[in-house]
Amino acid sequence: MKKKLFFAVIIIFAAIPVFAQNGAEITFNIGNVGIGANFPLGSVYDIETHFSLVSFGIEEKTTNLGFVFCPFVYTSWTTSDDSDGIFSMNYEGISLFNLNLYWNVLSVRNFYLGPFTSINYIFIDKVVYWDRYVFTAGIQMGMRLSFKNFEYNLFTCEAGYRNINGTGKYYISGKVDLLTLFTSILFGALISD
Repeated sequence: MKKKLFFAVIIIFAAIPVFAQNGAEITFNIGNVGIGANFPLGSVYDIETHFSLVSFGIEEKTTNLGFVFCPFVYTSWTTSDDSDGIFSMNYEGISLFNLNLYWNVLSVRNFYLGPFTSINYIFIDKVVYWDRYVFTAGIQMGMRLSFKNFEYNLFTCEAGYRNINGTGKYYISGKVDLLTLFTSILFGALISD
């Protein structure tokens, strides 16, 4: 299994220059911070926070099909008790293989909307957990900056179905680019003075 995963990652990286020459755009992001909720509440994996660093990918412009790969995502989930409404830490970990496949059905330059599916795998905490995963399928929308053959995602909203280590949930989440978040905070601080 480890060898197959390694070769799949090598093939993806090797294909990036080929796609970039044939009418594709490179997508890049410094990182994201986000929050989400998994429904129904009152069981494991209720509230989710996540933090990612450096994601990159390709979107082929004829079909608007694309993928994004991120080598580092930190995720924590909390669970709630319906009787007292108190949230407590359930699980946290870092995933090293995070792949998102999507179809952008909009032809608008700075916005995207469409179905997607993603997998988060190779979770580490103190050891590597080969049996832990997060599979997601749904619809995503967001805003991005578009330059010549380069796209930079600013924020994304997602909704759909999520399977976390065998537990199925419906979910909704939002994430914002770290650079956008820090610029907004700095701009807000300057305006308030």
